[in-house]
Amino acid sequence: EDLALNKFDPVAAPVPAMDNETPPARIQRDAPVQKSNFMSYLIHSVWQQEIWDCNARAMKYVYEYTKTKNQDTKLINLSDGNIECYKGFDEEYNDETKTAANDIMDADIWLIGTPVYNSFFSSALKNLFEYVDYKKTEGKVAGMAILAAGNIGFVDVQTVITQLLSYFRVITNPKAVYLTTEIFARSEERRVGK
Repeated sequence: EDLALNKFDPVAAPVPAMDNETPPARIQRDAPVQKSNFMSYLIHSVWQQEIWDCNARAMKYVYEYTKTKNQDTKLINLSDGNIECYKGFDEEYNDETKTAANDIMDADIWLIGTPVYNSFFSSALKNLFEYVDYKKTEGKVAGMAILAAGNIGFVDVQTVITQLLSYFRVITNPKAVYLTTEIFARSEERRVGK
């Protein structure tokens, strides 16, 4: 029941402003939905809300499980929108941004969950890594949970994240967990009795 998707609200849809996939950039690449900008935006908002919502729910379960193994576990939810866009080292940032960056550099193990956007990971995740000092991350270990609307693009995203983490000298688990929104849709069907 917890896996069921929230009802879509086109007015308050959680589409992060800093995400590269936010229209109008995507509108130009989606030929089937170019009939009207409003239609494109609405269709894209539904799709993006579903992906973000499913990713947040999946990582909630990862967090709850790891919390049973280690009480010091922390969750950084990028869909909250509290992490500021990176502007450079000399800039001043809000407390949530500073805390998230410090938590990452202090953690021994990272469990990274990201949705797939056009065979790439979330730009919110890339933005967060801009704050991380690679000199403070050597030898850390990372695992990945990758979520997509379908079965295409998982390996591409795993490869890109692994390459990013190798820059930080982080050891990555060679096997990622791959999830699709289909499991969340099936949960919704069971909840409403279809």
